[in-house]
Amino acid sequence: MCAASVCFIIAVKITTFGEKMTRRTSIEAYERVKESGVLSRRRFQTYDILFKHGPLTGSEVSAACGIYGLWKRCSELLAFGLVEVVGEKKCQFSGMTVSLWDVTDRAPVEMFKRVTSKQRIKALEQEVTALKLELEKYRSGVHSNSQDDSKGIR
Repeated sequence: MCAASVCFIIAVKITTFGEKMTRRTSIEAYERVKESGVLSRRRFQTYDILFKHGPLTGSEVSAACGIYGLWKRCSELLAFGLVEVVGEKKCQFSGMTVSLWDVTDRAPVEMFKRVTSKQRIKALEQEVTALKLELEKYRSGVHSNSQDDSKGIR
């Protein structure tokens, strides 16, 4: 039985400035994200670092792999629901109070829905048809209500 087929919740006690935090991560969510390939290389690298070493500040994420600016991926992963802000702490590099990032214990199902090219084309064709109908309604409404018809303005 592989780790991806069984859901494990790990609770780890972490001390941050004298406060205790409980960290909940899901190995199943991590394995699902890893195997799906839906994240770009840098996004997955950020997710992987946070999974293995989190919670971390953005600067600590960048320092962990030696890539400046990797912290920018944290907000992108937040939008996907894969990471969250779990607190604040004083950054060891800047001395500023910054967000503390960590992975969530869930992997959003929407991320893993694959859409074929044919499905995407069909959806776009339907959208174009709907927009054409809306445009025709607009034009017919402007045409019937407009006094500028004699000037050719539509």
